[in-house]
Amino acid sequence: MVAGQLQLKPGVALDHEAAAEIAVEVTATDAAGLSVSESFTVAVADVNEAPETLTLDGGSDEVDRNGAFEGRSAEGGAGAGGSPSFAASHERIEVVAGQLQLKPGVALDHEAAAEIAVEVTATDAAGLSVSESFTVAVADVNEAPENLTLDVGNENLVRNGSFEEFDLSRGNWRGFGSDESGAWTDENGIEIWDNLGGVQASDGEQLMEMDHGYGVDSISQVIQTEGGQLYDLGMDLRERLTGGTDTVEVYWNDELVAKVDPQSSAWETFQMQVVGTGEDKLELREPDGESDSYGALIDNISLVAAENAVAENVEGAAVGRLSFDDPDASDSHTFEVSDDRFEVVAGELRLKPGVALDHEAESSLQVEVTVTDQGGLSTSESFTVDVADVAEMSVSSGFHARYFDVNQSLRELDDMDWNADPTHQEVTTVIDYENSSSSFWEDGSKDTFGAEISGNIQVDESGTFEFFLGGDDGAVLVVDGVPVVDHDGLHAYQTRSGEIDLEPGTHHIEVRYFENYGHAGLTLEWEGPGLDGRQLVTAPDMADAQTVGGVPLTLNVEMGTLDLSGDTSLVLSGLPDGSIVEVGEKSLLAGPDGAVDLTGWDGDILAITPPVDFTGPVEAELLHVTSMNNGLTHESTQAITFDVNAAHHTAPSGELVSGFHASYFDVSQTLSSLDQIDWGSDPTHEEFVREIDYENGAGSFWEGGATDTFGARIEGQVTVEEGGAYSFYLGGDDGAVLYINGEKVVDNDGLHSFYTHTGEIELAPGTYDIEVRYFENYGHAGLKLEWDGPDTDGRETLQADPGVAVEENGTFEVGVQLHGTSDQATVTMEGLPENTLLMSGDDTAISDGGPIDLSGWNTDYLEISSPPGFEGSIEGEIIISDTGFNGAPLTSQSGFTLEVGDAGAPQLEEAPEVLEIHAAVGEEIAPDNASWDADVGDAASDERETTDVMAEPVVTDSSSEIISVETETYERFDW
Repeated sequence: MVAGQLQLKPGVALDHEAAAEIAVEVTATDAAGLSVSESFTVAVADVNEAPETLTLDGGSDEVDRNGAFEGRSAEGGAGAGGSPSFAASHERIEVVAGQLQLKPGVALDHEAAAEIAVEVTATDAAGLSVSESFTVAVADVNEAPENLTLDVGNENLVRNGSFEEFDLSRGNWRGFGSDESGAWTDENGIEIWDNLGGVQASDGEQLMEMDHGYGVDSISQVIQTEGGQLYDLGMDLRERLTGGTDTVEVYWNDELVAKVDPQSSAWETFQMQVVGTGEDKLELREPDGESDSYGALIDNISLVAAENAVAENVEGAAVGRLSFDDPDASDSHTFEVSDDRFEVVAGELRLKPGVALDHEAESSLQVEVTVTDQGGLSTSESFTVDVADVAEMSVSSGFHARYFDVNQSLRELDDMDWNADPTHQEVTTVIDYENSSSSFWEDGSKDTFGAEISGNIQVDESGTFEFFLGGDDGAVLVVDGVPVVDHDGLHAYQTRSGEIDLEPGTHHIEVRYFENYGHAGLTLEWEGPGLDGRQLVTAPDMADAQTVGGVPLTLNVEMGTLDLSGDTSLVLSGLPDGSIVEVGEKSLLAGPDGAVDLTGWDGDILAITPPVDFTGPVEAELLHVTSMNNGLTHESTQAITFDVNAAHHTAPSGELVSGFHASYFDVSQTLSSLDQIDWGSDPTHEEFVREIDYENGAGSFWEGGATDTFGARIEGQVTVEEGGAYSFYLGGDDGAVLYINGEKVVDNDGLHSFYTHTGEIELAPGTYDIEVRYFENYGHAGLKLEWDGPDTDGRETLQADPGVAVEENGTFEVGVQLHGTSDQATVTMEGLPENTLLMSGDDTAISDGGPIDLSGWNTDYLEISSPPGFEGSIEGEIIISDTGFNGAPLTSQSGFTLEVGDAGAPQLEEAPEVLEIHAAVGEEIAPDNASWDADVGDAASDERETTDVMAEPVVTDSSSEIISVETETYERFDW
């Protein structure tokens, strides 16, 4: 009660909801202490009040597994008009019927926020409200993994594949000696362009031009890969010049993967696939023979893992890396694969060790991978895995190298038995063995061995080619059966060359080589039309494989991953009928079906020899079939395609020749002068030569002859048209003398190196007898006769008269000069009249009018005596039958004419100068009408033994058709 006013005390309020009225007793007391009391009832009016004491109860403050609150309610003090309305500050939360909960479709994530703050406001009907903040914990519950994917990544493993790391200003080009980034290794430098001439790169600003320097240009890079992973290898190419030499060879670990050849000035993308081994070498190479400074333009080289694919026949091949999402970051996981051939290792899906897939069995397959967390929750995903088709067998071509190890010292190639079984054999693309103390083949002999290397080469332009054969020790080169370089014998590493004319096409080469002791080396190079200077002789690769009929094409077949079990069959088909196939010790003949069974062969050297008369393309196929335990079969094929082209033969020929009659005498003693030779003995060999010009060297004067301690007597005739003083130059190593009509003109006798002596003589017009006698002791041997005088065009080699006709009953001395023949050639002479006598050494034949087989005879020197009383022309033929280098039969015919008697022979009085010379030495001449079998008595026979051979009757030639020389008539002995 304040100032007579009954009121609530300060800070005190009444609550209608607690008591609608209250009873109050009021007591009034005066100063004397007297009082009076009265009771009152005070009504508490009901007025609107704001909500208050907002609380959250009925459960915990955590969110359940589904993201909703359990048993939560929001309550506030009563206000006007009943229950208040609620509002939550968090956009994901609402209050429904006093229940605080997440909105429909909304969940919370413990990993995103372990708790959230929410403010709830309760408002009554009159708008009065109360707010309260609450913290709601988001309970951490286990969640399943999700978003399972298989990815191989798209990282380009090629470094500096667009050549942007070369320092080059715009609009220029430059040849770099090396790549300073360390990415590329090169041969002959790297040529880089930066918008040169407006040529834009396909990626970035710079590109590479393939052909920079001389020789074969190449760039290579070692790349770290995933073992067993299949990779997509791509590159952009374009032509520099239309129709230019733009081919690029792509090698992976030194194996040719592809030859790419752009066909326009627009960029083309080339794609291929390779298999990683862990560390691999990528090489881009300019083809051999295309170095002309105009190569392909290259850019944007890339190597990325192939998406969801494996190469067939690669055990443990990688497919790709698995990835997934799991909110529970700390969870551990396990994987299951529906196909038990696969497993997951360190998050990578791959084939199990020892397991490989087969494209022919299944080109693609479905694999379901399940990932499970430690709480047992999981997710699964199916993936398609492609199985790439790769060549299970690999085939390469080249030269066939056969090596022969022997247990004896060697001095020449003939010391080798080339028909023996080789110690080792292989296929090589070049003949280039470094001169060193190493062996030619792995773990092979370093001394006393031989090598025979043969194969085919391709010639694009006709012309003269020079071959360079270097060797330590001896070596020879034969091209299409023709000897081109002879470098036989013991010597240090030396190179000799030889030339041969070749037409475009396929040509066969063969090199034989031997090594005695010390260093060993062998190299074959060539130079000629269509080649960019001197370079190694290289065999065509498999893309251009070629041979000629009758010559083997040698291949190296690697079986790779093929399982060559006991249940495996191997068949080569598609061959021409009559082809011969050699594998190991087997030699098989293809029949009309063109197939041979190679079952049991496990690969290596395969030689295919097409029939000698076959030309054309061959599309063969090597089929492998293996029966597996599950009753299925595994098949794989390897195409073997090559061309069989026409062989280039040097046609054998033979012609009847005369000239200088050369007689050689092999002796078994040291020599120091000509007098030590018994010139009256039977010669070791005889032949005719057109000139006296034996190159000073270590070889023999005659085929297969001695190289030391021998003599030579060379006789013939020379006709002088214009008389005068003539100088004769006789060079020799060792001694030699020159006689003209029996008179010694040059004396160069004795032991000496090659030295030339000169002699002069006055000669009147006429025909003169020439005789040179020579001996060789040891070392080099050489002999040469030249002359200079009114009849010559300066100093030149002396040429013998081609021959003269004979009188009736005379004898021709001639030779058959063979060209391009082998040791197996047969020589037949036809057209000789009946009873013509043919002699050579111990061989004798009398013609019956038919052909005479001269096989086995020394055809270099023949004596032909016409039948008694015969006069006229003898028209004959020389027929050569031979076998070409490829086994093809070769035949040639050449005619000859011999004149006998007055029809073609001048009378003796036409050569008075010559007759005077003969008369001076007392020659006894047979009567003009004596036949070859006339009996001239013992005196004539003895005279032949004692009289100078130069004192023979001589007549001059009046017929250019006659290729013959007249000699004395021999006494006939009956046989």
